[in-house]
Amino acid sequence: MNILPMPVSATHSIMHRKNFLWPHASYKTWWLIIPLSGCFSCTMQGRTWTVSEGDLCFFPPGIVFDRYVIEDLYLHYINITWNCTDDVLKESSYFPIGCVNLRDKARLQSTLNMLSTMAKTFVPCRETVTTHYISDIWMQFLTDYGSLISKLPEYTNDPVIDKAIDYFTHNLHTSLSMPDVAAHCGLSPVQLSKKFTQIVGISPVKYLTSLRMQKAQRLLADTDLLVSQVSAMCGYENPLYFSRRFRETTGISPQQYKESLKKV
Repeated sequence: MNILPMPVSATHSIMHRKNFLWPHASYKTWWLIIPLSGCFSCTMQGRTWTVSEGDLCFFPPGIVFDRYVIEDLYLHYINITWNCTDDVLKESSYFPIGCVNLRDKARLQSTLNMLSTMAKTFVPCRETVTTHYISDIWMQFLTDYGSLISKLPEYTNDPVIDKAIDYFTHNLHTSLSMPDVAAHCGLSPVQLSKKFTQIVGISPVKYLTSLRMQKAQRLLADTDLLVSQVSAMCGYENPLYFSRRFRETTGISPQQYKESLKKV
């Protein structure tokens, strides 16, 4: 993927909800909802999240959701237009869906405070300024992509998909092929891809890449291994290809990631 998905315009409002107007529906455009207070339950593509203060909840267009208010809500409602088509975004490494947590809570809160202030006052070029703040939140998401990986289901209650996930988890150090994984699960590659995507929310290839990148981040953070050694332990025979995939996922190279941890 050569293009990095980024917001090109965004609008923002704050709303109070005791109940959602559309508890079972889908949006025609991209929405990001962030509670100021209260919490709600949201289900999309077989996954359920409890979304509370400071959580990000992405609603892609065309994805059917169910949601209900658990505690009285005040919400940031943010509508996003991207620099790429929905099809391109879905094929990228960064397709956001459902609830995401960011690590830098203070920075997120500062950005949300600015949006709250803007909602109460006159601001010249409001959409431009709003887009700037939403882009900052999105950049935090890109930086913290590993936190999204941790929210992927470790099991699904579907024995075939759980078998695939288990096979991925225990063979990250090998050069796995989807035909081999599909055969292990008693499916064709097309059947595995369709079933896995329906249940988990992303393709098996993206899931495997996410697991590998999560393992790579741990190894780079917790060991003194060379990038080439980390590459091999994560199932990549070519360190240059590994570095490219790592940069696509985190926005920086493995060496830059390792260097950044020394400054913390």
